Amino acid sequence: EDEDGLAAAAANPSSSSLLPAVVGGGAHARAAAYSASPGAAELKETFAEWMAEQRWEEMKQLFEFWVRSLDPASGKPNRPDVDLFNHYLRAQLMSGALPIEMLDLAEQMREFEITPNTASHNLILKSMVQAQEADGAEKLIER
Repeated sequence: EDEDGLAAAAANPSSSSLLPAVVGGGAHARAAAYSASPGAAELKETFAEWMAEQRWEEMKQLFEFWVRSLDPASGKPNRPDVDLFNHYLRAQLMSGALPIEMLDLAEQMREFEITPNTASHNLILKSMVQAQEADGAEKLIER
């Protein structure tokens, strides 16, 4: 029963086809609890708690599940805002995402009609600094 729900959410092409599928029963069980009534505000509250606990993998999995799920009130795909997506970027950064992966995620923001903000760019720049990619960081700042 839970696996069918996960498969349906992962197969939902109306969100973003670039986000990876969520796998693993533990993450799905937590995500399933949200599928009943999660809104962006509730998700942000959860992410704030999980950031303090450094639960980066769980944040990534829940975000990926959420963007592939339908809003129970409207029946439309969940749409993250820039703040919610920045939580996802931070979780990616803290999990060791490479600068190219962070840039790809910034491009995915545009698929959701989200414009990366200063916080988004700072997270990408931080990944470049950690990877010692000074040239890439300078180019991003110039852009």
